[in-house]
Amino acid sequence: MHSFVRKYLHITSLRRKMILSFSALLISALAILQAANTYQTYIVLEENLSDSVHESLRLGLSNIDYFFEDINNLASGILPEAQVQNALTAEIEYSSLETKSLLRSLEQTIKRYSSTRPYLPKVYLVNRDNQILDNTLQGMKVPEIQETADNSALNLSAVHYAPYISQHTPVISFEKNIYSLYSGNRKLGRLIVDIDTRVINQVLYDFTLPMSGEIFLIDSRHRLLSRSGTYSFDDPAFLDAVGSPFPSENKTVSIDHEKYLCLSETSSLTGWTFCALIPYRMFTQSIIIQMNLTLLLFVICILAAILISRPIINSLYKPIGMLITSMKEVENGKLDSFVSYHNQDELLSLVEGYNSMLTQIRNLIDQVKNKERSKRQAELYALQAQINPHFLYNTLNSIRYLAKLHHTPDIRDITVSLIHLSSASLSSDKFISIAQELELADDYLHIQKVRYGEEVVAYQCRITQADIPDCRIPRFSIQPLIENALFHGILPKGTGKITAILSRIESLILIDIYDDGVGMSEEKIAGLNKLLEDDRYQEYSSDSFEVRKLKNIGIENINHRIKMNFSPLYGILLLTNPSGGIHVQMKIPAIKEDYVNENSIYS
Repeated sequence: MHSFVRKYLHITSLRRKMILSFSALLISALAILQAANTYQTYIVLEENLSDSVHESLRLGLSNIDYFFEDINNLASGILPEAQVQNALTAEIEYSSLETKSLLRSLEQTIKRYSSTRPYLPKVYLVNRDNQILDNTLQGMKVPEIQETADNSALNLSAVHYAPYISQHTPVISFEKNIYSLYSGNRKLGRLIVDIDTRVINQVLYDFTLPMSGEIFLIDSRHRLLSRSGTYSFDDPAFLDAVGSPFPSENKTVSIDHEKYLCLSETSSLTGWTFCALIPYRMFTQSIIIQMNLTLLLFVICILAAILISRPIINSLYKPIGMLITSMKEVENGKLDSFVSYHNQDELLSLVEGYNSMLTQIRNLIDQVKNKERSKRQAELYALQAQINPHFLYNTLNSIRYLAKLHHTPDIRDITVSLIHLSSASLSSDKFISIAQELELADDYLHIQKVRYGEEVVAYQCRITQADIPDCRIPRFSIQPLIENALFHGILPKGTGKITAILSRIESLILIDIYDDGVGMSEEKIAGLNKLLEDDRYQEYSSDSFEVRKLKNIGIENINHRIKMNFSPLYGILLLTNPSGGIHVQMKIPAIKEDYVNENSIYS
């Protein structure tokens, strides 16, 4: 089959190939669009449904929390009552008239608070001896209530049946400890409030979940309190499927070989969890309905595309043929073979782009010719510009020869040092060894000592590791720092000392230059460090004060070259020398071969 298709496409016409290709492309595109749309619809449907259900669950929890907040407020009102405090500290003898009178007074006090809340069948006190302070509840067992570890959560019991209710209605007991108002935090007893579970069940029954969902209410100890009753599976099957603790995000669970979307919200007040289950088959039914509608539109689009594609494809031949003819002429060197096409359709942009390309090719050819001419002119200027430095270099050599001939060693030595500096400035090497850079600094200081006297500056260089001199450094990086320390630190003071310390920390080389000169204020140092860190030299105009200041002391140029050659992590930092003067610290990587930074403008 595959070979037949290849053979058919090989012998068939271009028009038929385009129609078949266009149809296949359209069908593929629509199929992919349908799949993507179906998936997107599923995702959006699940997200929107999840958001809606979560909001409903939060609303349901807030409704339940309202009852418990009201109960908590009721308890807070009862606790400080004098009858409550007296009853919990009194000796209780149910047969005595004094106890019965005390309990009747206590019951009237409690009823003042609970009578307006019909969902509370009973509110009573339990003293430290676990005696129920109620004439009608003598002999009743106090419900088991475990205190929660979280102080913000309420102490609630499991669902149980209260014997004092004739309808055999289940209740949930709320407990609040009572402490003495007169003797600190001494615990006197407990307040027990029974809540009718029907008011909680009513909250569940008020819910209407989309897609035949069901609501479950689970307490903080993973016990099922209530459910809406839509599905037929057992409660233990549901609790085993969702696990404990409940997931904070949406979760897929499987119960009786059917998958459900599980959504849950947990109350911070009661610790109860509202959980909603929605079967995935309901999602599938919604998607199938949409897919049927989309499939119908899919077939209609294919038929329409086949009918429309024929005249569109035929209209492509004319401009394509014109472009092919023009391209052949361009191959023969005729660069003015422009295509004339005036129909206002998409092909007009193609033709205009082709004509624009021919124009750009002609312009580029002219530009290349002009650049070659400019390059030859620039090379001539560069050759002329080298005449003066080389003339100076040759002249210095002549002076050195005459100084040697006439036995003037000072002139000879200073000329040798100047020759070394001039030779380094004329070199095309971007990197040199640290040892060579330190020699340039020595030559420079030799010249200045001849000029100002040996006693003007004491210079010391200390290298902490033996391999540091072999590492590479951008040319003229240390010498300008020595020059800066001399002219701006030592000479204004009269005399002084310059110390250079070179150390290595793993792959980092630190070059610290100390001088005990006049120094600078901390504000000026901070301002210069900001400019050096930003490396904004090229953003300033040529007459900027900051740039002139940095250029005058040579630091900005060195800092800029280090950052451009290596990375912004390296550079120069100015500090205050504790002994007076300035401490300049240079950071460079420890490399023994010339480094090429692809982002460097010097590369």
